[in-house]
Amino acid sequence: MSQRVIRVFNDVASIASSDETFFNVPVKELDFAPQKGDIVQCFKNGEQIIIVKQAEGFPPQIVKGSMTDTRDGKVYETVEIGSHIWLAENLNYKTTDSLCYDNDEENAKKYGRLYKFSDAKNACPPGWHIPSSNEIESLVHAVGDMSIAGKSLKSVSSWQSEEGQSKKCLDSVGFSALPAGFCVTEDDPEEKSFGGIGEVSNIWFDSGYICLYHHSDCVDIEFDDECANDFYSVRCVKDETYYKIIRVVNGVASVASNSGDIFNISVNELDFEPKTGDEVLCFKNGEQILVVAKNFVPAKTGANDQSQDNPKDAFKIIRVLNGVASVASSSGDVLNVPVDELDFEPKVGENVQCFRNGEDVIVLKDVATPCNQKQTPNPISKNESPSNLQASAEISTDSKTNLQGIEKNTPIENPFAEELAEKKSKLPWIIGIIILLLGILFICIQLNKDNSSVSKEAMTDSHDGATYKAIVKGTMTDSRDGKTYKTVKIGSQIWMAENLNFKTKKGSWCYDDNESNCARYGRLYTWAVAMDSTGNWSTNGKGCGNGSICNPKTPVRGVCPEGWHLPSKTEWEILFTTVGGKSTAGSKLKSMSGWDDHGNGTDDFGFSALPAGARSKIGIPLDCSFLGDPNATHFWSSTKAGLYSAYAMWLRYNEYTNEDVAYLDTPDRCISYSVRCIQN
Repeated sequence: MSQRVIRVFNDVASIASSDETFFNVPVKELDFAPQKGDIVQCFKNGEQIIIVKQAEGFPPQIVKGSMTDTRDGKVYETVEIGSHIWLAENLNYKTTDSLCYDNDEENAKKYGRLYKFSDAKNACPPGWHIPSSNEIESLVHAVGDMSIAGKSLKSVSSWQSEEGQSKKCLDSVGFSALPAGFCVTEDDPEEKSFGGIGEVSNIWFDSGYICLYHHSDCVDIEFDDECANDFYSVRCVKDETYYKIIRVVNGVASVASNSGDIFNISVNELDFEPKTGDEVLCFKNGEQILVVAKNFVPAKTGANDQSQDNPKDAFKIIRVLNGVASVASSSGDVLNVPVDELDFEPKVGENVQCFRNGEDVIVLKDVATPCNQKQTPNPISKNESPSNLQASAEISTDSKTNLQGIEKNTPIENPFAEELAEKKSKLPWIIGIIILLLGILFICIQLNKDNSSVSKEAMTDSHDGATYKAIVKGTMTDSRDGKTYKTVKIGSQIWMAENLNFKTKKGSWCYDDNESNCARYGRLYTWAVAMDSTGNWSTNGKGCGNGSICNPKTPVRGVCPEGWHLPSKTEWEILFTTVGGKSTAGSKLKSMSGWDDHGNGTDDFGFSALPAGARSKIGIPLDCSFLGDPNATHFWSSTKAGLYSAYAMWLRYNEYTNEDVAYLDTPDRCISYSVRCIQN
């Protein structure tokens, strides 16, 4: 069973699995030094348990279980894959809009029922849900990648080969996908057509569906709104339970779950310093509950530890009298230290550092600490703002501090109050200067706008001689190759008014491999190259290749020049809204020439989109092909869709409806499209 170490405390390692159970084992019984987060495997020989550290390439064991749907009493096998627990069978719960294949109940017993998307989203039992796109990605990567996942996820029987013979698959993680077929609706929702049993498995997730085929070892992930009324299978994933500390009082931490449960645990039983609001993980062993910090935060080292993020007080010697140094803090506290306990000659006004070790207080001469060194002693601090600074501090025998050799009620002037008052007196002047500088900056910006204002000029397309108006706001030069591009401001966004034509070492092409096409239409880039997945110019899109799980940090510069970036899906949507919506964007963003038939646009905003074509991989084996639709153009975004797809903006002319359309699609990442950059 694949499990992990969740705590090492008092020479005992606590080992847990994803079903929230755990057990303890003495560290001396292990042949490795366990650390929090270690993946381990456990093997049984009678009552004996042997634990080994998970080695790379060591085959995971299949962890099966079962669950009962309380709505109808049906029992399903479950399987743990990665960090999630899945149903190991297709759902067979009857809803209003679900079907049995061929309307035969016997098929439902083996293959489960088929559901519309709207029904599938709410079909899972309580405590379970339809998988998210991230959970689908996790499932695929648990068995490798999209190219081999099909063979590993499909059941070992029931799949037919292309010749109609039974085909055996691996089912390496116990997912046991069956070829349940599908039901499609044509133009008439009442007209239903069943197909694909023995050959196809389509399984819904929260924003699309995955496809497994009898003739292929790969998995396809589809995002297609047009299929929402078709009927596919459902696999459910178990909900995660979240725990949070809601109170720490009198040495007891109260822990609550998102399901409404609550329990208390002694702080002494924890290996970390609990704080209200902390998210934690909880595991059970019979009646025993083990609580560990989420994300494996470092174990506590002492009760007086202070976070690096907490503000620290400043300390200053305010008086030296009768062999006693009086030290004041910026939060208003005063303490006294005998001079003979100091390793330096204290002077009034001198800055010092104070540290506590239990009841002992150590005062040191203030010396700057190097940035790369951690200060191990714990500064005395109430973690209060310096605004709590008192103008003076009176020392009396009622004070909690140890006062020796100082007369009662002797006022001690605190120099911090004087500094604070001085700063406050200067505040209006500082605010006035800031306002003045902001005003000057605003005027400079306006003057700059006037000097480089948007100009409307007549331009001639050198390729076909057509003259048209474009709104052009200056130019920019790509410092990498010296090419200059026109730019245009549309609403609050500044765009290139031409397609990018930067030649990369690989992954970009001129249409038909003809350099003259690059000069007019720019280059065509795969998504990986558009994102700069190799990190040549920035790291925000690094690792975002075809079939990779990545979480790019926006803005993604990608292949764009410095100071510019690859637009996100949201930025394309903002452009649509600015020009009047998708219904009109198709015409307003297209150039006034260069499109076939009646496809030329009005180019109202100077975006000047041309039908640049695309480059795709088609067929088996994969062949490269340039796709030249004279009525369409496509631009990449930096937003991923699935493992093998990403969002792209399309402009096209529909010759059948005589309409210009603009929309966002989710094509395969290996297709090559144009790139338009947007200014940071």
